[in-house]
Amino acid sequence: MTEPGAFLPLDPFDLPEWLGTESVTWRAEQSVRDGHLVRGRLGRNGAGNGAPGPRFGGNGAANPVPDHRFGRNGAPDAPDAAPDDEPQLALDLLAVDEAHPVIVADDETRRAAHRAWRHGQVHVVQRGDRAALACPGSAFTADRVLDAVERMARSVGADPERWEVRLLLGGRH
Repeated sequence: MTEPGAFLPLDPFDLPEWLGTESVTWRAEQSVRDGHLVRGRLGRNGAGNGAPGPRFGGNGAANPVPDHRFGRNGAPDAPDAAPDDEPQLALDLLAVDEAHPVIVADDETRRAAHRAWRHGQVHVVQRGDRAALACPGSAFTADRVLDAVERMARSVGADPERWEVRLLLGGRH
């Protein structure tokens, strides 16, 4: 059997301050239907003044977001670099209970994720050079993504109403 990944707990208050003071968008870099790991990225929404970022109307035409903001359409092979005035943080979602074909998280990480979730929180970990939200379950739905990101916003002292989530369609049918 393959050894599960090693994860280091992260204190949300050690993350960049702008997460708690700015309007923020978490953007998926792949479909939530792709399995136990959804790569994503947090980026600032406003111009640094706390104002919400651009909102899209029903036709999607209002105030388009420039592609360079999160890389080319959020593709996983898009460059991680962003303009200096556009801070970003790689933040993945990890479903810690996935066990086939391999166990993805050690028992300590799984227990911490379940304990945090039971108390209305989310367990933030370091996974390689990226941060991740360790969540109970073996996969993600749109509702589970919204719940995890809302818990992340609260963990850094932010108002969840100032955070947005952008998902990609695709994956399993």
